[in-house]
Amino acid sequence: MSEHIMPHDELEKLLSQSAFSQNIRDLVKEADENFFNGKLVSAHEKLCEALESVPDNLHMLIAYGNLLLRLDRPQDANLQFVKVMIMNKEFALGHLGIDALMLLTESYIAINDLETASQLFQRVLEIDATNEAAIKKLSEIKKI
Repeated sequence: MSEHIMPHDELEKLLSQSAFSQNIRDLVKEADENFFNGKLVSAHEKLCEALESVPDNLHMLIAYGNLLLRLDRPQDANLQFVKVMIMNKEFALGHLGIDALMLLTESYIAINDLETASQLFQRVLEIDATNEAAIKKLSEIKKI
């Protein structure tokens, strides 16, 4: 496995937050290490334990959503991404990856919030200008 639960610079920012106890830092580090080594269930346990202490931390919610995606739990992952969008839309747009953004767009289309869905597709295209699914969906939304 060559991925981490979140980009390295984001992980460092998270771990440097003064509000975190050493125990939370250790849990997050262990979760990331387990994620990297493909031990997703163990990563889930560690991250859930850390989230009990800081349930509204945006970085942690995104990391948890990413982990849930890897565990093939897209509905649960989407809930985490929606929380982040509701709490801080700008943060979400700057920190969510393509898979998370594409998943999230479906929620906004389902509730007929096409403006937000368009913003999410545009962000996907900023990251990957050749993303065919985003191009197609954005074109469909613009026709409505």
